[in-house]
Order: sequence, then structure tokens, then C-alpha cells
Amino acid sequence: AATATAATAATATAAQPTASTSGGPVPVLHLKPGSTPNRGGVGSASDVEAKANASGDGTEAFVSAKGGDDSALAFAPAARSFASTRRVSANIEAAAINAVLLSLNLRTLTFCGVRKIAELVANYTKRQLKHLDRLNGSHLEESITAYRGGLSASDRRAIERRLFDGSLRGVVATSTLELGVDLTALDAVILNGWPGSISSLWQRAGRAGRDPKRPALVIYVAYASPIDQFFMARPQELIARQVEAVVADPHNERVLRAHLLCAAKEEPLRFAPKGLDAQIWQDGARACGEAAERRLSETLASLEQEGALVHLGAGVWRADTLLATPAAKIGLRAIEEERFSVLAHESAAAPSPLLGLGGRGGCGGGRQMRGRRVQRTTDVIDEVEPFRLYHELYEGAIYLNQGSRYVVFKVDRSAKTVCVRLAPEAKYFTRAKTELEVTTVGRWPVPPPLLSENSPALLGAHFGPAISALNCRGFSKLRERSGLAFDEMELRMPAFRYDTFATWVDISEELASAVSAHGLNYKMGVHAAAHGLVNLLPLVIGCDAAEVGVECPDTASPMSRHYPLRLLFFDRARGGLGIAAEIHRRLPELLRAACEHMRACGCEDGCVCCTHSAFCLEYNARTDKRAGLMILEALLASSAPAGDEVATVCRPCITPR
Repeated sequence: AATATAATAATATAAQPTASTSGGPVPVLHLKPGSTPNRGGVGSASDVEAKANASGDGTEAFVSAKGGDDSALAFAPAARSFASTRRVSANIEAAAINAVLLSLNLRTLTFCGVRKIAELVANYTKRQLKHLDRLNGSHLEESITAYRGGLSASDRRAIERRLFDGSLRGVVATSTLELGVDLTALDAVILNGWPGSISSLWQRAGRAGRDPKRPALVIYVAYASPIDQFFMARPQELIARQVEAVVADPHNERVLRAHLLCAAKEEPLRFAPKGLDAQIWQDGARACGEAAERRLSETLASLEQEGALVHLGAGVWRADTLLATPAAKIGLRAIEEERFSVLAHESAAAPSPLLGLGGRGGCGGGRQMRGRRVQRTTDVIDEVEPFRLYHELYEGAIYLNQGSRYVVFKVDRSAKTVCVRLAPEAKYFTRAKTELEVTTVGRWPVPPPLLSENSPALLGAHFGPAISALNCRGFSKLRERSGLAFDEMELRMPAFRYDTFATWVDISEELASAVSAHGLNYKMGVHAAAHGLVNLLPLVIGCDAAEVGVECPDTASPMSRHYPLRLLFFDRARGGLGIAAEIHRRLPELLRAACEHMRACGCEDGCVCCTHSAFCLEYNARTDKRAGLMILEALLASSAPAGDEVATVCRPCITPR
């Protein structure tokens, strides 16, 4: 995973900005004379500089890498003060750098955190390359595409073939390209935002520089988020930090069922005393607590009742002989097995009152639109998990796929299909109005977390099963150029519910009254404190913040539903991931880190570097940093004698990479 340097001389400066689908300006790049890339690879000079300006607001992004044999650090600083200067979006910066590298004939891979961002960055890059094509008579626009989970197998194979034959110079991808596809001739990797872990950072960076005879470049473009800015202020710690331990819950019922079936299909399970299977399954469950032992016994009994396992007696279990190979049915990327297929219809086939456009006729594919063939309705262009229907694929949503823009006009839950059609005429994007309700259904008698080995325990912290219910009540239409909302639409959707595990900290009425006595809103303080904690999870726990849900109270309306006075975090996966249990165990450490980070931030009222979260369903509205700090400091100050509760929790399995 060497981080070497690219070696082609070029400078790109910004012209007049064009429109951005996120509401911000897109800088258009011009290459200065003197840039002469060679042989489809790396050039011969010693510097690469890319600069993008957004005219009119005084902000700028700058990336530089010096040539030579040593590694180089590419640094894109955020704005000095979020109160006075608005930084250009990191997505636009990444696209600007991407366009420069591709125009220099460098093979580039850009990593993004989620599917929608990957599609946006690919779209931004195409716009800039299209402008360069008009200036230089080149054909760069079609040399880049997005690669992400959910694409059909035929689309993935087509992209991979183009990567290998050289017709595709750039790819904007999610974690799907971290592993599995052997790419040996990449010149540069762009990391758009924090990858989620140190291990992912090096895995992605290592995609470039695999050929020892070719120099390579790795650029980390930081978001204005707490975790990104933490490492921007401490770049040496980013390089020197150890790879995290893996946090997982092997006793998640879905994971356990799949593993037991696969193991029993290969060879009968023998739970004889001191036997290998007994050590792996029974002793492992016993080490994780009584709940894990009970879950193992219940899962074996359930599989026997279903006929998938046969109990031969004396602790021996085998898979039913008629059972097909279970490993072929297990997804490696997600626990959730249910999928919805996204089907593309021709423009004339689907009337869309949401766009105000009529149409009639059957489905079918054939005609060209903006360089991409419109598929028949029988063609699947994407496969998505159910929860994405509430964020990206609700009826009326604008949906991006492979650089093309679609509108969703029908969701059929019984057939598990989402029907979309091309909508290049839609000059807006959509934003869902989602609601989350988490119901705790019990408190497990677990030991309260300790502030330190020789100090009292933290009061008010609980762990137990919970039910998460996600709903979408409507969406906003926002203008492409300004990002301002111009229409509101209502939706009625059944809630998406699943069982999981949660950790929460009760906040006393006395603490709420003390915060109010200082003239602060305690509900806004709870909101800010929850964000401050979840933002530091990657540093303290070593997990991706996207894997953990947080309860964000809606304080806008006095008629909104009642939220308990608590800070609550839950696993964003059916059956749990083990992260909530680890948060409970290390809660004091997390509280300290959040307090220190919020105090160190120079803002007064909270900002994207301390109390804002990219995953907030309330879009970071109504948070109060000062009230949040008071709450966190008061929780740290509370204590009780350790050892009041002595039962054991089902602890997650933590193994070093």
C-alpha cells in the first residue's frame, strides 16, 4: 500500500462555475499549456497540482504532490472558520481533482462512502470532462463511470472489462472495489472522505502503487466532519495509527443460522466434550455470556424443527441430505437478505404526475438517450435493501444510476420491484423526510461501565434489545442550482421495522432542569450531545459511524411525539452487530473523547466539525453545543459504587486484524 507520487506537470484553475445537483457551484477546470502526458500512463515532469476555485465566495481547495522517490502528502484544508467562510463541497473538490488526473491520462480510482455520493461525484467529473472535450476536441466524458453495490451482474462485468482493456480510465466506487477485482495498473487513488476505518484506508490506498515500476499517487480529500478534521489536524497520527480490532457479534441469530447450516453441510457437527465443534460453538458462546448460550440452543432447535438439521443424538447434528448448498444463498456484503429490484421503463411508458408529465404506451427498450440505452422493464438496473426505499427510492424520488437521472414512479412491495424512468428534464433533486422511532423492550442486567479500573461506575447506562421503526412521511424538491426547496410532497409508507440491540443513557429530570436554568434548551442539548458521541465512534470503537443509529429528537414542533430523556445508540442491522454492546462497555471513554473534541472546536453554537452528523434524519437542525457539553460533563461527573450489577452481557467478539 505504498503512497508514491504521480509525476506530470500541470496546473488547473477554475473558470465560471456551472450548476451542481447538491446546490453548490461546480468549478470548470482549464489545463495550462505545457502539460504533455505520455504513453497513456504517468508523465515525465515532477509536480502535479490541482486547484479548484468557486468564484464569488472566496473559498478554495488546493492539492499538491511533489515528485521524487519519497511518499507525498496531499492536503486539502477546510475553511478556517465555518461562521465566516463556506468551504466548497468535498464531493466537488474530489471531482475537480479527478478530472485533472484523467485529463493527464492517469488511471484513477475514486472511493466514496455511499452509493449516492459515488453517483454524484461521477456526474460532477463527467461535467468537467465534457467542458474539456469541447475545448480540446478530446473524448474524456465517457472514460469514467460509477461502480457500486446493487448494479446488475452484466453492468459490473462490462465495467470490469472496460477497466482491463483500458477504454475506461476512471471509476468512482464505493467499498465494492476494495476487494475482489484485481487492478494492477492504477496511477492514482482519491479517498473522498473518511473511509470508515484505518484498515479500509490502507486497503483503498493500496489499490494504487501495486506495480513497483510505476509511481502512484494517493489523495485524501477530507470532509468537514469531526473525524475527517481530527486527522487533518493530526496527519501523522493518520499514518501511524494501528489497524482497528474487528467488532462483530457472531451470535446474531441470522449469522448464527447461516454458519451452523454451512458447517453442518460440510461435515456433521459433533458437540462431544472437548471436541473441536464444542470448543468453537459451545465454549465460544459460553465466553460471550448466558444470552449467547441460550441463542445457540434455540437456533439449533429451530433448525431441527424446520428440517434443515437432523439431530442424530449424542450431540451430533447433520444437515438434511436434500438441503441445497447453503453457502450459495448467503450474501457476503450484508445481513439483510431481502432485496428490491429496480426496473427501468422508457420515458413514454410511465406517466408521472409527480413530474407533471403524461405519457402512454408499453415498456420496452431500444432508443438511445444521452449515450445510454434505455432498458426494457424486464432489465434490472439495480438491487437494493428495503431501507433504501425510505431514503432514495420512494415514489417521486430522483434517483441516479450510472450517471443517468431517473424518477421513481411506482414501488410494488408484493413483487419487490421499484419502477423508474429516465428523467433528464428534471432540474431538481429530492430529499426525504424520514422519521425514526426506537423502542427499547427490556434492560439486560449488565455491569455498568467503569470510568477507570479504580474509579466508580457510570450511572444511568443501559443495554438491551430494541425495535427500530423507520418511516418516510414525504419529501422536498430542491432546485438544482440554488438547493432551495420549491415543493413539498406527502407520502404514506408502512414502517420498516427490525429487531436490534441498543445502548442508552438516561438523563435525569434534575439535569434537564439545570440545563434549562442556564437559559439553554435541554432537548437541543441532547441532540448535540448524541451527535458529539456518534461522531467519535470510529476513533474509540473502530466502527463505521454508518453502522450505528442515533436517536435525534425532533424539537421543532411542540406537538411532536414524546422522546424520553436519553442518549440512545443502536445497531443498524437486523439482529444487531455487537457494536451497541461495545459502546456500552466503553461509554466513559467515548464521553471523555466527545467532551474534549467539542471543547477544542472553536465554534460557539456547534458546527460540522463537532455537533453535526452526516446521518442525522433532522438534517442537524436545532442543536445546542453549550447545552450538549453541559449534559456530557454532568454524565461524566455522575458515579456509583462499582459492582452493583454482576450479570454478564453477550459481549461482541473482538479480534485483531
